[in-house]
Amino acid sequence: MENSESKVCFKVRRSPMGLIYIYLLTIIAFGGSLALVIWASGELFNFDSSASKAWGVLTATGITIIVSMLLLFETVVYWSNRLVLMDDEIRQTLQKGLLNRKISSLGLANIEDVTIEQKGFMATLFNYGTLLIETAGEQSNFQFNYCPDPTKYSRQIMEARERYLMREDKPTRRADIVR
Repeated sequence: MENSESKVCFKVRRSPMGLIYIYLLTIIAFGGSLALVIWASGELFNFDSSASKAWGVLTATGITIIVSMLLLFETVVYWSNRLVLMDDEIRQTLQKGLLNRKISSLGLANIEDVTIEQKGFMATLFNYGTLLIETAGEQSNFQFNYCPDPTKYSRQIMEARERYLMREDKPTRRADIVR
């Protein structure tokens, strides 16, 4: 499939819009945790004492540090997902966690169809969606969520496939030419 002469046609990472959803959910969870800590502090401790105030500040600081670390990890994992189109194959990197990565390759000859799906107002407005690369046979399909400008990339994949198939159909050596 891949040879030393493979040329990269494009590399694409997920749209930043997916991070907005992650950040919003994390901030909501953070706010809820902080509210719970403040409520519990008031219920369990006398807020008039300096020890109670220190405990509340320490707990809030701890939660803030943990949430900040989670946001950092989520961002690294999110941006590590990518789709790379070469002139003879397509490669997908799915990062599912900091220590959980799946890299799959698919020859362009095995691509049957490329479908895009843009669900909802935000996806249409900010031009991102799901790019589904359907394969022949028993190979699993490639699904790339939060793909920026999915129409452009689906077109480029199908054009690269057509170029690859035309190149493979042509005789490569003089002895292969039948007269």
